[in-house]
Amino acid sequence: MAVEVVSNDYGTIGALCPAEVMRVQPDEHLIRVSWLSEAGDAQEELVSVERARPAPPQLSDEERQQWLQRIAPGEVLELFYDHAWWEVQLVQQGADKLNVLSTTYQKMHRVTSSRLRPKFDWQGWSGGWEYKVGEEVVPLVAGRPLSA
Repeated sequence: MAVEVVSNDYGTIGALCPAEVMRVQPDEHLIRVSWLSEAGDAQEELVSVERARPAPPQLSDEERQQWLQRIAPGEVLELFYDHAWWEVQLVQQGADKLNVLSTTYQKMHRVTSSRLRPKFDWQGWSGGWEYKVGEEVVPLVAGRPLSA
């Protein structure tokens, strides 16, 4: 199962690292995950289930274009950088690149939209996924918006 694990290591605190569940140890509330290290090497690690969540759905091309057209400066997004997803804030949107700021680390990035996604929020197994665009909350069911 594809998951994302919240990093608690110094320098990467809060980053969401894509991983694959290799084994579940329910009696200890642990899962063994395989993921890429900062160097890009595959590694396995035991992590608490509280640090993991299912991987969020991918938006269709149409949904992605609609989302990109609606985001505005100040919007909270996620940036794929150094093998992980980081929370960033949109500063400026240009024709081909966007300026985003990691508010945690005060680092500015100029990136293409392909490296960005909505800031997905996991509402649990009964609630599924949602993300915000401005003040609107977009709930997803089985990876698709409820309105679809």
